[in-house]
Amino acid sequence: MTPAPVIIAIDGRSGAGKTTLAIELAALLRNHHKVALFHLEEIYPGWNGLTAGIERYVSTVLTPLSRGDHARWISWDWANHYDGDARVTAPAEIVIVEGVGAAAQEARPLLSAVIWADSPDSVRRVRALQRDGGTYEPFWDQWAAQEEAWLAADDVPHEADIRVLNKADGSAPPDVLQALTYLPALGPVLIPELAARRGLKLRAERLESRPDAPTLFKTLYGSSGNAVWLDS
Repeated sequence: MTPAPVIIAIDGRSGAGKTTLAIELAALLRNHHKVALFHLEEIYPGWNGLTAGIERYVSTVLTPLSRGDHARWISWDWANHYDGDARVTAPAEIVIVEGVGAAAQEARPLLSAVIWADSPDSVRRVRALQRDGGTYEPFWDQWAAQEEAWLAADDVPHEADIRVLNKADGSAPPDVLQALTYLPALGPVLIPELAARRGLKLRAERLESRPDAPTLFKTLYGSSGNAVWLDS
């Protein structure tokens, strides 16, 4: 088992640009970190499967990853409309999960940060249909109704740490990365990004170990008259 990762959820309605944002944010983070990426569209059980997909995601993907364990889950075969192959997602220093429901109420206790991606309804529809073509068009209203019912009971945008209007002009990923450095939960991990924001050059490395804290403190700061060990 590896140390528990930082888990960042990118949520939003269909066509809001979540997938592109997740891929581009992961690319930026990989300059300094090991990053895993999970797409919820791989696990929804069909066009009526938003609620069931969220349940599968939380139980078989998010829960083990949050412990630093490998996630073993069943993909969905969209062409044949039944369960597909068994797959494994390995944990990493940072895990990005993206898709409708990525930051659902059941998931939030396991998340380090929640990003809500938004775009006007007309733009979302055009994006989604351009991406998936005729496959998605017959199911747009059906899926949208599930999104609306879910959000009526779970106000994810209100719970988000970061909300972004995704204009698909390339500005969102660096803006989101900068915003993440301001979150207390991510500050210790995003030290290289924080240093860059301040104009500093810094090399940071995460050690895959669990050292004895008192011994480590004594080794690093034992000769300092200003160092204080606080434990609670």
